[in-house]
Amino acid sequence: MRTWKCTCTDPTKTVICVVCAAAMTGYQPSTIYNKAEAHEIPSVPLSKRKRVFLRESILYWIKGLETGLAS
Repeated sequence: MRTWKCTCTDPTKTVICVVCAAAMTGYQPSTIYNKAEAHEIPSVPLSKRKRVFLRESILYWIKGLETGLAS
C-alpha cells in the first residue's frame, strides 16, 4: 500500500495536494487520483504522474454533490 505525504507547504493555500484534497472530501488519496484521472473531480495535471487541486474547485465540486449538480 502506498504511503501518501502532504506536499503542500501551507494547506490553507489556493493550490493543494492530493492529501489535502482527500482530507477535504473524506476520500482516500488514491480515490481522489482515480476520480481526477476520470475527470470526476477537478484537478490540474502538472505531469503524467503529478496533479494538484484548487481549493475553491474542490469546494465547488462538493457543493455540487450536495445540491445534486455534480456526478
